Amino acid sequence: MKLLQDMKMEDMNLKVEIDVDGDGRVRTMLWVTGKNRQDYFHFGDVVTFDTTYKTNLYNMPFALFVGVNNHFQSVIFGGALMREETEAAFNWLFKTFVALMNDKHPVTILTDQALAMKGAIESALPNTKHRWCKWHVLRDVKGNIGHVYNKSSGFKKEFNKLVNDVTCVDEFESKWLSLVNRFNVSDNEYMVRLYDKRAMWAKPYFKGIFCAGMTSTQRSESANHMLKQYIPRSSPMHVFVRQYNKFLGSRMSDEAREFHLNANKSRTYESTYPIEDDAASIYTRSVLLKFQDELYKCGSYVVTPVVHGAQYMVSVAPSKVKDATKRKWRNVKIDDDGQFINCNCGMFDHVGMLCRHALKAWT
Repeated sequence: MKLLQDMKMEDMNLKVEIDVDGDGRVRTMLWVTGKNRQDYFHFGDVVTFDTTYKTNLYNMPFALFVGVNNHFQSVIFGGALMREETEAAFNWLFKTFVALMNDKHPVTILTDQALAMKGAIESALPNTKHRWCKWHVLRDVKGNIGHVYNKSSGFKKEFNKLVNDVTCVDEFESKWLSLVNRFNVSDNEYMVRLYDKRAMWAKPYFKGIFCAGMTSTQRSESANHMLKQYIPRSSPMHVFVRQYNKFLGSRMSDEAREFHLNANKSRTYESTYPIEDDAASIYTRSVLLKFQDELYKCGSYVVTPVVHGAQYMVSVAPSKVKDATKRKWRNVKIDDDGQFINCNCGMFDHVGMLCRHALKAWT
């Protein structure tokens, strides 16, 4: 407690909340720094939440609330030590976290498949979209059907492609059926449940939900990996908290470095399109690179007008694919004299950036 009091003296915006049981023992402890709260105010629309880190002395799960900033870097919104992972514990944690963040609820939260977490989110964050992360889906598939989930069988490659690349409902349904039948896992209990819950993790079913490019808890996993570099195993509580603060300090240093580069490094242009000039004046250096990649790749696509100035079908050029009959067509609509553009690939709604199909139709 003295360490937390000392931290409060250094950071007047630090907030610490503790939930205790009937015997006065700590059940959950949540703390968010002033910097955490500031980042959440700007970037808290999408949160990944993960409890995989369990190396402190008391073997208590350490939960991280993680987001992404305008440099596409992982940012920490808060951390919590939990003695138990029950629906009641998660419910208290989510409600308290939002209260500390001036009652701002995230638009989307990405978690693992824990039922206790699902119930708590429905209760504490009723207006937040809840989805599963790809990282946990892929990990759990390996754990449940390890006999076919290996490189030699081909299942791993096909399943990963299904999870990462397919955005059309009909294509997903067709490829899922083919996959489970071919590898004889159509009756596997886990695979049946995974299919029943496909709206929670499969791209075609939530591509219109804003995820800021974080369709998995890779950022939470990455943060946990970095955390382990700072906090030794079996650390007593005061060491854990002190090293966690050093971890936060390292994140701030990385952000400051990227801020400096963004302010002082000149932009490199990849095309002569005016839209790239506009993007360069708005986006940070890191986000601009992602936009430029989409703009560059749109050069490999062709456009077929459906309604001139209003609707186009866009697909990769026949010369760029081995089998032209398998080309995927995207439907791009332009409304209000070019003020709004929408592509059925869902990238803009999902990530917040124009896709190559929309850029091709527009340019």
